[in-house]
Amino acid sequence: MSERGPLDDRIDFHPRLVERTVWAALCGQREMAAFQRGREPAYAKTDPDERDAAFTRVNSDWFLRLALDAPVRQAFSEQAAALSALLRVLFVPVDREADQGAELYVASAQERSVVVSVRPEVLAVPARALDFLRRELMHIADMLDPAFEYEPALPPQPAGPTLDRLLQDRYRVIWDCSVDGRLARRGVCAADTRERRGREFAAAFGFLGEKTGEAFARVFDGPRPRHPEFVVMATDPAGGFGVGPGSARRPGRCPLCGCPTFDFEPAPAALPAAALTAIRAEFPSWWPEQGLCPQCADLYRARAMSDQEAASLPGATPAHRADGQ
Repeated sequence: MSERGPLDDRIDFHPRLVERTVWAALCGQREMAAFQRGREPAYAKTDPDERDAAFTRVNSDWFLRLALDAPVRQAFSEQAAALSALLRVLFVPVDREADQGAELYVASAQERSVVVSVRPEVLAVPARALDFLRRELMHIADMLDPAFEYEPALPPQPAGPTLDRLLQDRYRVIWDCSVDGRLARRGVCAADTRERRGREFAAAFGFLGEKTGEAFARVFDGPRPRHPEFVVMATDPAGGFGVGPGSARRPGRCPLCGCPTFDFEPAPAALPAAALTAIRAEFPSWWPEQGLCPQCADLYRARAMSDQEAASLPGATPAHRADGQ
């Protein structure tokens, strides 16, 4: 164990998260009236600092009374050894599901902290909170493990930002599948976890054809790969997963992202004009006859749609500056 003492002592909750979580937990409950009565004396205080402190005390008391910290304590206790080196863990509120997650901050080998961003509505429901935290903390445990060989940035791709985004998406899917596979073997995942992760994996790596299931099983059912192995799986799926092409399919490489693919966009020339223009802007020597993989086609198709929507807004300015920002 770390000489810093129990990890519980290093977990802090932002006052705003505590307040909003209590409100979410008590919404529609009989205890809400008692909670509101307990806050009434705080409104009478004229000094802003004293008033804030009074509200914080009431909110914190109810946070503990409702055991809203219990899922946090449990999730951290399950990873106590792996997370023992953390200096501090801070929980902060966010409004959007997409903004939820745990971020590791490293000032030095001795100063490593985690900020967990979570919606109050999630923290207010113990089962949802525990499910969310188990996944996020296993990611952090991987990052802290020297054997994982984690690097915060993926290697830049010669083909440019389009492939960088594709690589990040693939890496995320692989890592999430590995995390959920390990949690499933511990018996702490929902019954449909494998099915849901399998669909997500197939959406990202379906070009592996009949080998997609084999590749997914290697990640979900097998031992945790290291970060460098994840990178290889994302950049060269057929080789990284140790699977070959299907018996009736021949691999090729997308001329844009350079990734191996067993499928190509069926009608490149039929892509929206804005998508074709964007591709030619980044790849001047490319022509539709050369083809492109479905992933690149989807990326440019989505970008074209976003640009058209932005252009329709009052006072809209061009979405892309000449310097690419």
